[in-house]
Amino acid sequence: GGEVVPREDVSQRVNSMIKDFSDPNPVLILAQSGAGKSTLIASILAAYSSEPGEYISFSVFVGATERSTASFDILAQLNTSINKNLQQEGGSGIKEETLETNNILWMQNQIVESIDNLGKLGKKVLLFFDAVNELDQTSLSLTWLPLVPPSNCKYVFSTIDPESIDSRSPSGIATASVYENLNQRWKFLSQAEKSVYNLTSMSRGERRELFVKLVAKSMDPMPSDTVDIVLAKPEHSPLYLHLIARALLLQTKMNGEYNDDLA
Repeated sequence: GGEVVPREDVSQRVNSMIKDFSDPNPVLILAQSGAGKSTLIASILAAYSSEPGEYISFSVFVGATERSTASFDILAQLNTSINKNLQQEGGSGIKEETLETNNILWMQNQIVESIDNLGKLGKKVLLFFDAVNELDQTSLSLTWLPLVPPSNCKYVFSTIDPESIDSRSPSGIATASVYENLNQRWKFLSQAEKSVYNLTSMSRGERRELFVKLVAKSMDPMPSDTVDIVLAKPEHSPLYLHLIARALLLQTKMNGEYNDDLA
């Protein structure tokens, strides 16, 4: 995949919050829809994966696939990924067939044990949960996640700011519910300054800069009027810009010209 281009100041600030293991509380990224929270998380994850060291990150992009909205599937995915990583690091994981279980409590305990074992190997574990407002109804409580993870582990959540959407819509109700549950479990409201990052929407200039950078990595500069077409709608999110940039790049490689209809 292409490199993600973050807003550097935002990325650095959120990263400093994530790396503060003196504060056991999770980090919450709160944003309006389309502000770029998934893009921000992707950029942070890319930085960790390109520089292997003391930090190991695991991510769940809720709603990205059919099996990414239910707590059982998320725990199963994490259990498999963390166990595999533990074995790669030289730790004693468990056999893959043993992971196939319907017991959520067992999976919770196994994840905690594997993270503990990674800690013994000098590793700090970051668990990213993007767009938790997309969780299914039975998972919005978040009680399926251990309230206090091992000391070498940090949760990072992102969700839409419930005040930015219609509270009467189904998505608004779910967003308000998960936000309330996040605050009940981890008291974000009482320690917002060190645990919550409010991600503002990108300005048109920032979106133009991001899109032009994406395209410039692989081809000649795009005509200004084509960039204007892509950026015409203010709700065009950073993720949308990535998808359009990739589509335009692919099309240009195939037939040598842009198609403004893609925008």
